[in-house]
Amino acid sequence: VVFSNTGLDDSIYIVELIAFSEHGCADTIYDTITVFPNPVAQFNAPFTIDCAPFVLDSNLITGVDFPTANDNYTWLADGVVIGNGLSFPGYTIPFDGDTVAISLVATNIEGCSPDTFTLDFITIEDPVANFSLNPQAGCSPLLVNAIDSSTPGVTWAWYSDGVLTDTVQNP
Repeated sequence: VVFSNTGLDDSIYIVELIAFSEHGCADTIYDTITVFPNPVAQFNAPFTIDCAPFVLDSNLITGVDFPTANDNYTWLADGVVIGNGLSFPGYTIPFDGDTVAISLVATNIEGCSPDTFTLDFITIEDPVANFSLNPQAGCSPLLVNAIDSSTPGVTWAWYSDGVLTDTVQNP
């Protein structure tokens, strides 16, 4: 007979045996079987894509506790252990265009099959702001053309002496 547990708490089954003699006498015995829950690994992260350096910390990544199913938590970054416990230990992705798989492995002292939850965290290319001014000097009133040469796909906020003056590409 196979007994299973699909929940988060111990499942207790009562097994009963009744033995009958050929003369109609009977005896009954009971015992119990406890089926432990399998561990459950889960964590939350409100976003997984950001500019580099992407600082992953316990404010961003929060482990979900299943105290009746789990006893131990192990954190990994690309398969390498970076810490233990429910609280995320922290990790920084320093470069643009990198992807790091963050995993949480949950185990229990009963030796049930561990569970792993993984999310990929990705850094995107940082924009590069660049422009030229023509002319850069002259007599008043001076009409200057600002020519944007920033990374494609950005939006613009032009400031003059700390005051926002325009939001078009080439004011």
